[in-house]
Amino acid sequence: MKTILVIEDDPAIRNNIALILKSQGFAILQAEDGLTGIQLAIGSCPDLVVCDIMLPGVSGYEILERLRQEPAGMVTPFIFLTALADRSDMRQGMNLGADDYLTKPFTTQELIGAVKARLQKQQELTEPYRNEIKKATEKLRLMVYTDVLTNLPNRVLFWKNIEEYLINPENNACALLIIKVANLENLVQALGQSTADLLFQSLARSLQSYLQDADVLSRCRPDGFGFLLTHDLESRTAIEEWVKTLLDECTQPHLIAEESIAFDIKIGIAQYPLAGTNTPELVSAAEKIVEQISDPVNTDDALSYAFYSPADHDGLIRKEEIRSFVSQALERDEFVLYYQPIVNTITGRVVGLEALLRSTVPKFHQVSPRELLKIAEKCPQMLAIDNWILYTALRQLKEWHNDFLTPLKLTINLSGRQLREIHCIDTIKDALFQTNLDPSLLTIDVREADLTTNLDDFLPTFEALSNIGIQFSLEEFGTGFSSLTYLNRLPLHYLKIDESIIQGLTRDSNGEAIVKAMIAMSQSLKLKVIAEGVETEEQLKFLRKHGCPLMQGFLYSEPLAVSGIQELLENDRRLTL
Repeated sequence: MKTILVIEDDPAIRNNIALILKSQGFAILQAEDGLTGIQLAIGSCPDLVVCDIMLPGVSGYEILERLRQEPAGMVTPFIFLTALADRSDMRQGMNLGADDYLTKPFTTQELIGAVKARLQKQQELTEPYRNEIKKATEKLRLMVYTDVLTNLPNRVLFWKNIEEYLINPENNACALLIIKVANLENLVQALGQSTADLLFQSLARSLQSYLQDADVLSRCRPDGFGFLLTHDLESRTAIEEWVKTLLDECTQPHLIAEESIAFDIKIGIAQYPLAGTNTPELVSAAEKIVEQISDPVNTDDALSYAFYSPADHDGLIRKEEIRSFVSQALERDEFVLYYQPIVNTITGRVVGLEALLRSTVPKFHQVSPRELLKIAEKCPQMLAIDNWILYTALRQLKEWHNDFLTPLKLTINLSGRQLREIHCIDTIKDALFQTNLDPSLLTIDVREADLTTNLDDFLPTFEALSNIGIQFSLEEFGTGFSSLTYLNRLPLHYLKIDESIIQGLTRDSNGEAIVKAMIAMSQSLKLKVIAEGVETEEQLKFLRKHGCPLMQGFLYSEPLAVSGIQELLENDRRLTL
């Protein structure tokens, strides 16, 4: 329905015009003076204005001139009403942009004819522009709601699509999948952004082939996709089978620029209504679970997909509590170092100590040193925590050397971030200088998981520190990718057999074979072996028999505070069998 504004100070004429135009199906706005007319014209954006020239206060000419200054009123049809017949008055109005004149008195047909003619003319003039505006609006909508790289809906449109699906009462089930390319950053670094983009487009096409029914695929995050699954929802098993099929295809190598390259894909699954009853809850649940399975702190690296559950939610809350604690613990003096003895399996004597990060806050006493460090690695305070561990542990070692005249060795865990940091070498040299300790007494633990993807980042630091006498041990060996190619490139002195492998030592012949093979390999590489997590005499006997020279574990001692180590050294307690 078109809206017409009538500005006329004579109420009889104004009401008569309104009645005539209403009979033709128009909506009518009325103003009895010029100022009110300007306010209605600007505020309501009518489709046409019928205005008397001679008005009290503000004239029709002034109204027209003011309206033409507004973007919305620049092309609004404007018909003047006048009792004047002087051509100069008509010319003045036309120069200001009036579209037509009606001279009082006028007939009903003259009024209707003038109004309809002006509206028709307006439509003819603006139709091409309307089409252009429509095209521009559609293009803008695509820009706002579409991912440029993949031409898929972006996050904003994805949310709208999910909401529209959930609003329909017939849709009582669906599953939201967040699909993350876990190795995207490494691909970008190795191949360059352009090649990585081509790979990402290839993956998007593969995922699109799985769309059915009311499914929606979206590029809803920089490193992945969202998939609203609306079929195969009969059971969790049905969803799992569908996800496995998708993973089998999408993790196959993609051929780009004659190179065969594979994605490491993780999928977080949130079922409606189990994981949430609205869009924000479902998206949050799926994103949380995909980050959890992508984080080695939480899960096995081999896990490719997982369903969100309330138990997962509790685990994530706990992790966030630990992360919050770690980020503030150093400045609050809530960290402490415990030390676990490293024992010679033949003599039974303590030959070294491993410094382990612990919390003084009772709520976090049970958080393992390994978990604290892995969570801390993602915090801005990690370098400061590493430095605190380094200086605190070396000062304590110096005190024990002075007290017992025993050349104990110290092992510390430094994060991958610290070992890549530009000032790492200078920091370690300074700590040794301040404590006047021989560098050969310091061993730095390195995690296998850090080396398998970033070896070249570490090599210069390893070589520089090794040249001054510092030694290195590789921990968690055998639990990750277990690539042997980097062993010869590193200045290693020790291999640590992870406690998870030691725990399986006496359970079956396979466990024994694995440990024997690891000891034999270490010996061939002229590396010493440290067995972690030794808890039973049977485990110790096996390790002695097969030439493992060093061990840590509860069989000798759990990690102890400074006072506990002090007492142990004073009594010169030995491991006996």
